[in-house]
Amino acid sequence: MPSPLNIVVVEDHDALRDVTVEALSQRGHHVRGVDCAEAVPEDPGAVPIDLMVIDLNLPGEDGISLAARIRAAQPDIGIIMVTARNQLKERLAGYESGADIYLTKPTSIDELVAAITALGRRIKP
Repeated sequence: MPSPLNIVVVEDHDALRDVTVEALSQRGHHVRGVDCAEAVPEDPGAVPIDLMVIDLNLPGEDGISLAARIRAAQPDIGIIMVTARNQLKERLAGYESGADIYLTKPTSIDELVAAITALGRRIKP
């Protein structure tokens, strides 16, 4: 089994956030869910975060801006974007802002877990 990761799920849809947090927690990860980008800690040392799962359509600061901000502050963090935005230009903007993996909704929990496991091998070998 891979090492447990400290994961933050940034998703404004309450039910989807709750299901994602619960599913990842059941797989042994330490998971916290937040409903907006502004709830993500500014100080990289404040709360250890290995990986973030970010929705792009957030109230206030959007996921693209959040990913760029987090990537600048914590270059080694894993970032997975999960969004309904599926146009090529949107996916490219996601990668340019710092995403390691870009998944489009609807995404199965199994695919998200596989992406987290793959990225986790680099983050916590």
